Amino acid sequence: MTTRTKKQGSWRTVKREEDGCAYRMMGKGKILRRDQIDTQGLDMPNKLDDLIHDLTNMEEDRMDVVLQRKNVPSSFTGQKMALNHTRGLEASLSAFSFLFSEMIQYSQKRVAGVADLEKRLSNFGYRVGMRELELTLWREKNAKRETRVLGILVFINSTLWKSLFGKVADSLQKSNDHDDEYMITDNDPIILKYISTPKELSSFNAGAFLAGIVEAVLDGCHFAARVTAHSTASDQFPSCMTLLIKFDKSVMQREKAFEGK
Repeated sequence: MTTRTKKQGSWRTVKREEDGCAYRMMGKGKILRRDQIDTQGLDMPNKLDDLIHDLTNMEEDRMDVVLQRKNVPSSFTGQKMALNHTRGLEASLSAFSFLFSEMIQYSQKRVAGVADLEKRLSNFGYRVGMRELELTLWREKNAKRETRVLGILVFINSTLWKSLFGKVADSLQKSNDHDDEYMITDNDPIILKYISTPKELSSFNAGAFLAGIVEAVLDGCHFAARVTAHSTASDQFPSCMTLLIKFDKSVMQREKAFEGK
């Protein structure tokens, strides 16, 4: 059970009774006291949910401070305005990396192999992708429904990527061998910045989480596809990652029909 104490000065403490963990927040920034968190004890699903809930509430508290400074009303209109007022804000990379690491560890204990682990991460990403698509389209004033394959890929490569990571993807390519396959490459993916893979899991790619996000966006725009993440590391870009997008036959048939008009 999560209980919260009354604000005292500029400090506010959030306690979790079941394991005695505490998070502290002060003024503008929030400090997550990792020395008080037993990461090995996060074995039960409800404990992971509690951690996600606490981190989410911390971020919401930070947003509340920003909105108060901007004098944004707390009505429904204010909530719509908040989506735009928080548009340029960035989430803490350390907080995301910590949460992402816990997601991987939590999933690893409940799968039989690398393929199942990547599938589980992809499912996590899929849920994020559906929400990110809705938010991105709402924020884009000139957003339109994409009906062509190239249009939706450019949207993902530029608009979506910039919304997620503050930059566009490094390249968008079409396969030379298959007309239904495209590749989006990120030379330095942020989500893999603090992820290291042991030798026994050398074939594992944590980018499956991002693949799930992209697959959800494509499905939400009615472009059924299968998206997988692949490591394309080089001496210049040791963490380079490529998403392979393979469209469904129905999508390619629709594309050919557009070309015939």
